[in-house]
Amino acid sequence: MRKIISIITISIITVLVTILIFLTTTGIRTDNFNSLIIEKVKEIDPKIKLKLNQVNFKLNLSNFEFEIFTLDPQIAINEKDIDLENIKFDLNIFDYISNKNPISEISIISKENDIDQFIDFINEYDFNLARTLILKQIKKGKIKVISNVTFDKNSSKNIQYTLNGSVTDAEIKLSKQSKIENVKFDFLVDQDVINLNEIELSFDKFLIASEKIRIKKIDNYFEISGDFKTNETKINLNNYKKFININLDLIDDRPINLSSENELSFKINKKLNIKDLRIISKLNFDKLFTKSKYQDFIYFKDGNILINYIKEELKIVLNSEFLFKNNNNNNNKTKNLINLIYKKKQNKDALVNIDLSNSKSTINSKEFKKFIQFKNFGLQDQDITFASENSISFKLNKKNEIQNFSIKSKLKSESILIDYQSQRIKKYFSDFKNQIKFSNSHLDIDYKNKKFIFNLKSKYSINDINENVSLNVEKKDNKYFFDLDLDLDSAEIDIEELDYQKKADIKSELNINGTYNDNNEIFFKNINFNEEEKSIIVENLEIEKNDKIKSLDLFEIDIISKNGKENKLEFKKVNNNYYLTGSQFDGSKNIKNLLDNSSKSIFSNFKNLNTYIYLDIGKYFVDNFSYLSNIKGEIQIKNNKVFNSNINAKLNNKTKFILSIFTNDKKQKITNLEIDEPEPFIKNFKFIKGFKEGKLIYEGLNYEGKTISNLKIIDFKVQEVPLLAKLLTLASLQGIADLLTGEGIRFTDFEMEYETLGNNTKIKEMYAIGPAISLMMEGYIVKDELTSLNGTLVPATTINKTISKIPMLGEILVGKKIGEGVFGVSFKIKGPPKKLKTSVNPIKTLTPRFITRTLEKISN
Repeated sequence: MRKIISIITISIITVLVTILIFLTTTGIRTDNFNSLIIEKVKEIDPKIKLKLNQVNFKLNLSNFEFEIFTLDPQIAINEKDIDLENIKFDLNIFDYISNKNPISEISIISKENDIDQFIDFINEYDFNLARTLILKQIKKGKIKVISNVTFDKNSSKNIQYTLNGSVTDAEIKLSKQSKIENVKFDFLVDQDVINLNEIELSFDKFLIASEKIRIKKIDNYFEISGDFKTNETKINLNNYKKFININLDLIDDRPINLSSENELSFKINKKLNIKDLRIISKLNFDKLFTKSKYQDFIYFKDGNILINYIKEELKIVLNSEFLFKNNNNNNNKTKNLINLIYKKKQNKDALVNIDLSNSKSTINSKEFKKFIQFKNFGLQDQDITFASENSISFKLNKKNEIQNFSIKSKLKSESILIDYQSQRIKKYFSDFKNQIKFSNSHLDIDYKNKKFIFNLKSKYSINDINENVSLNVEKKDNKYFFDLDLDLDSAEIDIEELDYQKKADIKSELNINGTYNDNNEIFFKNINFNEEEKSIIVENLEIEKNDKIKSLDLFEIDIISKNGKENKLEFKKVNNNYYLTGSQFDGSKNIKNLLDNSSKSIFSNFKNLNTYIYLDIGKYFVDNFSYLSNIKGEIQIKNNKVFNSNINAKLNNKTKFILSIFTNDKKQKITNLEIDEPEPFIKNFKFIKGFKEGKLIYEGLNYEGKTISNLKIIDFKVQEVPLLAKLLTLASLQGIADLLTGEGIRFTDFEMEYETLGNNTKIKEMYAIGPAISLMMEGYIVKDELTSLNGTLVPATTINKTISKIPMLGEILVGKKIGEGVFGVSFKIKGPPKKLKTSVNPIKTLTPRFITRTLEKISN
């Protein structure tokens, strides 16, 4: 009995174990659970229609639940169906027996369906998340979905679900011209979040990969964030503007080889409106070009671009080497670096900042001529080697026009040749050949809002000898403030106005500072020229655009003239008047120019000068040996012309020199000049040589441009009068001619009345009488064009003979004895200045006018 019981027990256990093994491994097929599965699926949505085949179930020994599943079912909503691989769930046997809800979770696994078919099904289900964010834009491709639905035991309406699966060979259409192809990714979806993993796709012919993209529902928006990267691919960078609605017009359209690492996030609503777009990208490129309308000088190589777009603000940072587009200018041994930052807010101007540096580049000057053009300046064709550090910033408006441009630059150059046409420099620097060479130059430039500061320190040369130069220029409010320090040791300088010459190899320097206006007016605050212990100083000199002096506060010289004389003079403004003072000045050249009319009045250099000039000068040399001393007086200037003047001095510290000018109520200017022994002045006239002794008296009346003059010289002697000697020789008055070219001939009186108007001088009468000869002449002179003179020349013996024949009067004036002599001659002189023709004719009878003038002189 006991044995039978044992056998039965073992058999039952064996059967039970066999059943358990069968239930846990093979399971049982049945349709008893079909209705249960259909009911559970309808709890998800009543519209869902489920077509099932036989259902299998297995026993799960771990929790004593049955694992129920069905293969190849079909699911549909309103005749929109998808193919399923299986549906499975765990059934709690105890809940099932006690008539409780036996299913807590159901898993639905689809087959790989066409995405279009899947989209139609989801749209019928009205699942907004998937349809709106992903499925509506996905075209073509395959999708496999695993859905896990969790039921609340207490409420059939409380359902939780997750979706996961994969998409392969899909296509996403972005616009009519743009699409994403070969899309492949895995996904995981719950009620609020979608995670896309292991994404691969191609866009604009380049491959994009992403580890993860996250989509989260927040209120009425979905927040999308993720990362992606690309391998090196040839793309067009301007495609970014399709996403961020910003025109990257600065960048050239040509494709570049590019790889990238990117982070992306944004929010999107049901209407596909995007907000809070955020892009962080790092792009690595081989070559990048900007558009030629902005610059056509350099391009970028082996660099990276950091793109940061947050809250409608775009920031682009470029770090790169740069090369010159002209490959001949590139040096493979050095690096040229650039850092560019581009910032732009939506509907705002873009801000651009550029830091650019090069260590050593050699560029032909033709390249610089595109950017640098100055009046009178030019660059010769030459290779220029330079290094630089540059910081550039500007704005780009909506039309991509550059505004608020600023630049800070530090440049170093080895050698630059500059052509510079300047008649002023040539006038004072005899060895200047319209060219300046700068070497070892350091140049700083700071330009902002049409203001700039320019600082140059360099060696310069105008004669193959290097000197130091320092130039600072600052522009403010249409004014250029400048400060120049110039070494002039090797230069030869000639200042003709001061009769000054500086020879080479004498230490000297020039400092100038002042202001230049856009209207070509110049204000020199200080001009200081120093030659060892000598100097020229100018303060507050203002010159208008036609080179006229508007104002001057101080002109001071302490130099040595070409004649070796010390020039120490000061012209200083005090209370709108000037004081001309000094110990000594060599004015010999000024006197010579004044007497031969080769120079204008010094006051003509001023603009509308109205002032008093007070004189106090120790010595004023009129030639190498003679001088005016103790010069005192004043000059009144109106409209650049002398109005009144009164000057007193001593000639050679002993004889009288008086000059007075007076303008009366009729605006007639009356000039009186009196000089004792005027030889230093008269000897400057080329037609008189060996003038001695005498006294000069000049009276002049100027009115409306016309001057009526009377010149008298009393009791003087001349050694040689070339023209007069020629007349005497032609007239065979050889004895007097020999006298004029020998020891000299004395004249007791000389008087000339003449009128001057412009370049025309009319000699009304010139009369000279002496013991040996007398002369009377009249005519006219057109300066530098024509001379026409005629007159009478008579030896003194003839005059005496003629006058002695006058009854009573002749005997009283000349006595009874009549000397022997030749008759006088009449003469004519006519022609251009250098081709004068002279003719003479003997005369037997003197003109009454000649006799009258002679009698006047003799009787006096």
